[in-house]
Amino acid sequence: MGSLQSWFPHLPFLPYPQSDAIAGVLSNYDLIVAFDHRTDPFLQKLIQEGKRQVPEQVRVVYPYPTKSIFQLPYYEDVQMQPEKSFVENLHNFCKEVMGLEKTTKNNGIIAPRDVRFRQYPNRVVFHVSSSREGKNWPIKKFIWLGKRLQKEGFTVAVLAGLEKEQAPFFSLEKEGFLVPRITSLHDLAKYLYASRYLVGNDSGLGHLASALGLETLTIGRRKTEGLLRR
Repeated sequence: MGSLQSWFPHLPFLPYPQSDAIAGVLSNYDLIVAFDHRTDPFLQKLIQEGKRQVPEQVRVVYPYPTKSIFQLPYYEDVQMQPEKSFVENLHNFCKEVMGLEKTTKNNGIIAPRDVRFRQYPNRVVFHVSSSREGKNWPIKKFIWLGKRLQKEGFTVAVLAGLEKEQAPFFSLEKEGFLVPRITSLHDLAKYLYASRYLVGNDSGLGHLASALGLETLTIGRRKTEGLLRR
């Protein structure tokens, strides 16, 4: 997130400290909201130590509520409702749990002055990857859709992430698609912000595009996933 600092000039981002600094973290903040991330050692230790030392000071949020969320540890910290979207649940958390008088569903993004919104109004971005292969729409279908959009006068760009993730798709340039070399999240956000549309798999890039104001079509496997993001 540090590379997106210029998009949040009012909200400083700090890197995770070392695990041995957790005691200082717990003493420096009145409230710690931790998104449950069972693959991140620092967050795991922060939640474990926080719940042991100052349980009311550490709140754990589960970003992907399911019907079994009621069985997860610390569910009562936030009590996200599976029938509500993620945004609605977080908004309710800010009002009811944190007791904030002024709340908003606005994401707080402020674009840098050197970036022009929808600079390329006919550019459609395809997000062709995701966290798991099983979530991906077949690449041959993206190519078919891209060819059809080109006939309608649109420019098609293919994004999978930063340059390392882009490399397997450079061959699509021979189809007339743009496959930009992007080296940071900041440049990725700039590229999206200057585009008009995004069509892609259910993954982080689609969420970022939607947050930046692009008209976004997300291809999901199940209706429940779509309702969660609405």
